[in-house]
Amino acid sequence: MNKPFFATIGLLSLAIVACTPTPTSTSTISSVGLTSSVVNVRQGGSINLQGSIQGDGNFNSTLTWTLEPSGVGSLSSSTGSSVTYNAPSSTFGRVVRIIVSSFQDPSKTKTIYIGVHPNQGSIAAGSGHSMAIKTNGTLLTWGWNSKGQLGDGTINDSSSLLAISGVTDVVAVAAGYEHSLALKADGTMLAWGADDFGQLGDDATKANKSTPVVVSGATGIVAIAASLQSSFALKSDGTLLAWGQNTNGQLGIGAVFGDKTTPVQVPGISDVIAIASSSLSSHVLALKVDGTMLAWGRETAGELGDDQTSTSQAEPVPVLNATNIIAVATGALYSLALKADGTVLSWGNNGSGQLGNGSVLTDEFTPKAVPNVSGVVAITAGLYTSLVLKQDGTMLAWGYDAYGQLGDDAAFADKASPVVVSGVTGVVGIASSYHVLALKSDGTMQAWGANDTGQLGSGSGPDVGLPQTVLLGADRIRVP
Repeated sequence: MNKPFFATIGLLSLAIVACTPTPTSTSTISSVGLTSSVVNVRQGGSINLQGSIQGDGNFNSTLTWTLEPSGVGSLSSSTGSSVTYNAPSSTFGRVVRIIVSSFQDPSKTKTIYIGVHPNQGSIAAGSGHSMAIKTNGTLLTWGWNSKGQLGDGTINDSSSLLAISGVTDVVAVAAGYEHSLALKADGTMLAWGADDFGQLGDDATKANKSTPVVVSGATGIVAIAASLQSSFALKSDGTLLAWGQNTNGQLGIGAVFGDKTTPVQVPGISDVIAIASSSLSSHVLALKVDGTMLAWGRETAGELGDDQTSTSQAEPVPVLNATNIIAVATGALYSLALKADGTVLSWGNNGSGQLGNGSVLTDEFTPKAVPNVSGVVAITAGLYTSLVLKQDGTMLAWGYDAYGQLGDDAAFADKASPVVVSGVTGVVGIASSYHVLALKSDGTMQAWGANDTGQLGSGSGPDVGLPQTVLLGADRIRVP
């Protein structure tokens, strides 16, 4: 069940302040102030917004509330001192704007941005395998199968898409280096593939599984993530579970080493709305309801954003100089964050230009804005390669291109500044590792980058520097 969030003074306090009246004039609205202009809510959840107007005692103005874009959720009322925003029950992740103004003086306004976070993630890219949820809630996998991560009962690679038997009602998938996770509609989880560090979370045997097993004790889950050899699950109450490898403190439990073979709670954190880790990272980002971030795990080049160069953290620490965040992503030794205004922050290793600032080799230890990038609605980070989805359904990419993962040409040349991904339109979801997956609004997919184990789903063959069609046949991938 989604937990309603109530925005009050100190978290999202809205104050409309009247200027001091002169003896010959009446009061007018001079400003609308917010202590925070961003708040995050989960799909199907709600948030209450309260406003107040202060005047000289004989001036009374009514607040008006306008939702943009209309139809993405709803407001309980368009006027009054208090309204409730009800998020849509199905979304790929959106940002909505609630514009608050004085009815008597509409020129005095303030905009509140709300990040709406999905329980779903229909596609996932592991280091050499791919996953996608069909429209009926069943699962397709393809690519590398060294430890059984395709879930078909074998350890044979497949360049053809495989339907995984017995797995139904899937709402989200996540892929680690050699393991796979699936979230079911009832809030429970399945896992399969490599278990050498306990990342499957099913027992203490650390035995690989080539078919899905139930993750022990994982209930009430609303979002999942997989790192190199660890796993994470966000609960509906905003707390977090972690299990698997802990060599760099990536479980966030206050200790380095001591792998966990079943889920344990990450202590001391709450109000988390989204989590990020990836098949090539050993660090974790947690996005909080108020648009701030926490980070922990491995740090070799500033990827935690805490102004340290190489100090791994076994407990969550605040990411510095970053507010109004609505989405987070981790790549190999670096991180990305999306702000409510559609701009992007990057930090960490920059050996291949993956920070997008036009330079190479100069690492950043705190978040910095990626120049000339705006209108972004989703982000993903892979092997030193950054990709963003724009509001118009097109994509930009920058960084490492040794496998063609920039998708801009067949030159396989790194780019330190954003370039347009060639030939992709109508995209609604993205995922990346050594390769890139793009889900289109019609339920079809494109893929590019590394293809050594058939992970592009377009047949066996060499790496590809331009987007190719994934061979889904009559199948279609779920588009919320």
